[in-house]
Amino acid sequence: MLTIPDSERARDDQDGSSRRRRAKSEKVLKEIQALRAIAVTLVVVFHIWPAALPGGFLGVDVFFVISGYLISSHLLREITSSGTVSLTRFWVRRIKRILPAAFVVLVASLVIMLVAIPRTVWSATLAQIESASVYIVNWVLAAQSVDYLAADQPPTIVEHYWSLSVEEQFYIIWPVLLVVVLALAQRFSRRSIPNTRARICVVAVLSVLATIASFIFSLYLTEWDPSLAYFNTFARAWEFGAGVAVAALAALLPGPLARLRDHWFWGRSRTLSALGIALIFVGAFTIDGDTLFPAPIGLIPVLGALLVIVGGSSRRWALGSVLGIRPVQFLGDVSYSAYLWHWPFIIWFTYAFGHDPSWRSGLLIMAATVLVAWLSKILIEDPVRRSAIFARLRWPAYTFAAGGAALITVLVISMGVVAAPKPTSIPASSPCSGASAILSGSDCKDPFVLPESVDLAAASKDLDTAHWCLTWYTEKWRTCEIGDVSADSRGTFALVGDSYAASFTVAMDDYFKAHGWKVETYTRFGCPGLGYPNPDVKPTTSDAQEYINCRTWSERVRKELLSRTDIAGVVFINRTPDASTPQDAWSQLSAKDIEDTWTTLANAGKKIVAVTTSPDLKVGNVPTCLSSHGGENAPCSRPRQEVVLSSAENTAEAEMKSKVTSIDMTDAFCDSATCYSVIGGVVVYADERHVSTTYSKSIMPYLGPRILAAIGGDTVSG
Repeated sequence: MLTIPDSERARDDQDGSSRRRRAKSEKVLKEIQALRAIAVTLVVVFHIWPAALPGGFLGVDVFFVISGYLISSHLLREITSSGTVSLTRFWVRRIKRILPAAFVVLVASLVIMLVAIPRTVWSATLAQIESASVYIVNWVLAAQSVDYLAADQPPTIVEHYWSLSVEEQFYIIWPVLLVVVLALAQRFSRRSIPNTRARICVVAVLSVLATIASFIFSLYLTEWDPSLAYFNTFARAWEFGAGVAVAALAALLPGPLARLRDHWFWGRSRTLSALGIALIFVGAFTIDGDTLFPAPIGLIPVLGALLVIVGGSSRRWALGSVLGIRPVQFLGDVSYSAYLWHWPFIIWFTYAFGHDPSWRSGLLIMAATVLVAWLSKILIEDPVRRSAIFARLRWPAYTFAAGGAALITVLVISMGVVAAPKPTSIPASSPCSGASAILSGSDCKDPFVLPESVDLAAASKDLDTAHWCLTWYTEKWRTCEIGDVSADSRGTFALVGDSYAASFTVAMDDYFKAHGWKVETYTRFGCPGLGYPNPDVKPTTSDAQEYINCRTWSERVRKELLSRTDIAGVVFINRTPDASTPQDAWSQLSAKDIEDTWTTLANAGKKIVAVTTSPDLKVGNVPTCLSSHGGENAPCSRPRQEVVLSSAENTAEAEMKSKVTSIDMTDAFCDSATCYSVIGGVVVYADERHVSTTYSKSIMPYLGPRILAAIGGDTVSG
């Protein structure tokens, strides 16, 4: 039978294997090491120079196949020798192999965060470091990918741990599933399973069925929501399963595999290996971030990795010998640590120098990564893996795993307390604070300078989303009453729109409470409340379903407004879409949609107010952008002509001048030439595009009277 290598590279075997068996293990190991070298190179190059290798991220998929193959090879060998699997022994080996270096890099990431990363990113970084220490950061990122507010957050220093979390979950779930299925097969079979071949058949059948099931689920989720599928363990399990299936088939059919490897064309000339590597590199150069991933296109790197594994190695001067040369094997040997260290170095460089790596600096990052990875291997990985105490006893390994996670959690909590942002505030009635600096007409000194005293960490949290009363993607309906909700209020109007409208909720609550008006809010993520249902669109993707939900919600808002005789006016606030950016057809609002909505409401006696607010500066997360520009004049700002855009709403306003009051508040964000990120000592945006609560409050003394005048209320300035 073909000897199958274990995941520890056969270094801690204690079963007295013969020299011949070890030679075979090393022979197969050359392909694995070469694949590791290829995979880590793809990932590192992609992260440093994404334009040069747009599909380099699929190196992670190669790692998944390797893990499935090696781990199952180890488990199959244990099944062959003992008839079962020792879960505790297996997990001890995984702890020794993975956690020491992983914990060290997490602690190092905390240090890098303290000295080099803006405080605006600390909260997200600390949360992800903690989740990475307990192997669930992929689910944190999955949740973030479908969170409208979190999706645009800058990457953290441990974001790459998502793949390690997926692997750890596989290492927990797969052995348990294997033990359970073998036990059930033994219990319910008409006779016992006395031989190794029968047990391996069970493993092979289980792996094939699980792989097919995961692949089908991955196809569905990739089509429905590719961002969620990318981080979802169960949508990725088929990649591990492919490696598991090949390991089981190799153990079950050693003869055919040996003959294939000895074939003059497929084997000795290493054609299979060449085809596999070609597939991987074709994928790396042709797949990019716009490709639906991971299924089915992920089959390209998966099949490529499997072909290299099946192809074997050779001492002949062929591809096999090239894969076995010392530099390739060395890179494969340090690939795990290289993967862990490369991303913190890239993040540190980006924040330290304020730009992405060039070719020269990128090569320096790669050299530093390899050097530190080698030191990490010889000083951390190897000593722990060879430790006598871990070899004799199992409890120290579990204590180390729990203790390491606990230590990191304590560090994260401590740093979170120390780094808690200070509340943001502006001086009351100051003509040069916040929006007054640009709207009051006062001669303010340096109105667009970022003061050194501004706490940007606090600015990045200045949204108060808990009080937005925003209908989330997963909700069908939510409304709130804000302002003066007493029976003595002077009247009621409705606020309708997306998260841009919701970002004014807290400011409107304060302002209209003081002025005796009640506001009924109708706001939903990414939904302007202006469209009509379209029966031609079917929910085949999450975007299509959200389009349907948005249009359905908009229809309900109209019916609710028409039924409310107490609502005197309706104020619409929405994001102005960038007409230069292609969008899906169903997310486009036509001027006819908007005119129909406004006409229906106006004919029912409602006063219609359309408010234009903040332009999208497109400088990324604004507080993070500002973090390296303290004391500068007009940092992270853009020319007005580049960011103030026209939209279908503007067209509808022009057609309905007699029925719609337009309030353009662009001058609260821009002068005649420039749109600013800091005005009157206040950070205007709390993330990429939403107006901060502090700045929105400074706008209300100018916006509030115009709204009241439009709906028939008083016009007294606040």
